Amino acid sequence: MINWAEACEVLVYLPNLQDLQLGHNQLEHLRPSSRISTLEALPNLTTLNLDSNSLGDWVSNMVSCSLIPQLHNLMIPFNTITVIPCRVDTTATKEPTLSLHYLAISDNPISNWGDVDSLVTWFPELHELSISLEPLASGIPPGASRNFVIARLPHLAKLNGTEVTGRERIDAELFYLSWIGRDGQLSEADTEALNPRWKELAIKYNTSTEKSKSIGENLGSHMISVSIVKIQGPVVKQQPVLVQKARTTLRILPTMTVKAFGMKLKKAMKLLSQVNPKALWILSTLESGETIPLRAFDADPLHDLTWSGVEDGTLIGLVV
Repeated sequence: MINWAEACEVLVYLPNLQDLQLGHNQLEHLRPSSRISTLEALPNLTTLNLDSNSLGDWVSNMVSCSLIPQLHNLMIPFNTITVIPCRVDTTATKEPTLSLHYLAISDNPISNWGDVDSLVTWFPELHELSISLEPLASGIPPGASRNFVIARLPHLAKLNGTEVTGRERIDAELFYLSWIGRDGQLSEADTEALNPRWKELAIKYNTSTEKSKSIGENLGSHMISVSIVKIQGPVVKQQPVLVQKARTTLRILPTMTVKAFGMKLKKAMKLLSQVNPKALWILSTLESGETIPLRAFDADPLHDLTWSGVEDGTLIGLVV
């Protein structure tokens, strides 16, 4: 085993080194050597792999990595990172930013969306990210974790090895905006604190940031229009589906439960059996004219439709 300081003292004799693998070394910190600077030791290093160590202190580790001038790819999966604090930038304390293009932090115990938001403050040029989505899934619609990561990181072009298309980004950001808007109880300040890109996205998509009133003048003012089409299964996310021409348009309340929506759908479309929530999908129409399924409905029949990302103008597919 070799610690970080010892590695730098050895690698000073390899000034052209570009890729360093220090996985499985039981590293608990990246404390610099007192004998040689990190800049002298690693002047041309672009890729650093710290897989499967015991690195947990995010700030001190990022400060150490910022001393590597050419670093663009950083892998820290299977470590002990639990919190990613927002970078401090004040007159008293100014923590560094890093010019990373690729970051891998999968299989760390990261479960707070605030940690994802903080990544932008450390890596303003981050284009590719590897992160475990399952720990982030609590309290949001099923299958929405990928959408929420994309919406929170404006320059992300690839997530967990899969390209983020322009269409996917638009859908993810609009879905995220609709999710933010469902909670009318939070103040504007609290909403922005929990969702730093809220106002930026609202401006981008010309959406109001005014908080909705708790009591409406009438139910009609809160109703939305959705369109439902029948699609042929089996359905694979992001893969084109066959859509029947007939389209049913309904005026509904977004606070309606999935179960109640299914009953309304059965009546409107003259279906013979009850609608299974698992047969409902949010759809998107591409510029090519093809229709793709973005995500399945929330499987809990007692959750309201906003959990599934239903909003005014949503196209819904019913698998037949």
